[in-house]
Amino acid sequence: MKTATVTRGPLTFAQSFPANVSYNEYQYAIVQARAAGFIDKVYPLTVGDKVQKGTPLLDLTIPDWVEAQE
Repeated sequence: MKTATVTRGPLTFAQSFPANVSYNEYQYAIVQARAAGFIDKVYPLTVGDKVQKGTPLLDLTIPDWVEAQE
């Protein structure tokens, strides 16, 4: 048996493992606009963030709706 003194330092050992990455289909939602438009702003979110009902995801301009309001 070999012993060694514990020291601080960078790890020099790395190992790769095969894996499959998947997502929970029950916590996944497809978001679609009801009309064609342009995205003006995307709010900062990252993959896996949980959002509450009513939280804005983006600002969207729909030319047909703007024209109808004028």
